[in-house]
Parts: sequence; structure tokens; C-alpha cells
Amino acid sequence: MNNAQAMLLSGNAKAGMDHVILGMREIRNRYHTTEWKEFARTTFLNHPVTQLIHQCPFTYHSFSKPRGYAGDAELLDFIYGFKQPAQNLEPLGREILEHRVNIAIPIGL
Repeated sequence: MNNAQAMLLSGNAKAGMDHVILGMREIRNRYHTTEWKEFARTTFLNHPVTQLIHQCPFTYHSFSKPRGYAGDAELLDFIYGFKQPAQNLEPLGREILEHRVNIAIPIGL
């Protein structure tokens, strides 16, 4: 997580996000579901990298589930380009958003 944070802070959103995603997938595959959930709740959510990632409105919306579930219409609007980010969005948040909505959908997670 520290490496991903450094990448994000240095302006390399793609590498930082790829590092987070691949690292989290590796941890998830290594541990039992209970241990994985505990790690995500206690370690990942409290790490500063999470605050950086949540600068992206797409990622934060996926996390916060304001309508009670991930993948609601507002989130899909980001994916299809119907919803534009706020003008005052931080550059890092904009870069993460671009990266997240322009990648192939992972299969088998």
C-alpha cells in the first residue's frame, strides 16, 4: 500500500491503481474470507492510500454505495460518460477516474 501511495502521489495514477488492485487481489486470494474482510476493514480503509483513491468520484461512489448497492445508475453514468466529474475535482481524482472507467472489466474476481 505504501508503494501504491507513493506512485499516486508522484502523479502516476495508472501504476498506483494497478498496484493497489493487484496487491489487494493477491491478499484476497491468499487469505480466508474472514481474514480478508478484517484486513480490508482495519488495515486498508485506515491507510492513507484509501483517501487518495477516494478523490475519484467513481471509486468513492462504488465504495459508499449511496443507493445501497454498487453499480447503480449514477455509477453507470460515469462508465458511459453521461456524468461528468465536478470542475473542481483534484487532478489525482480525475486521473484515477479516467483510469477506472477506461479499463477492461475484470473477469473472475
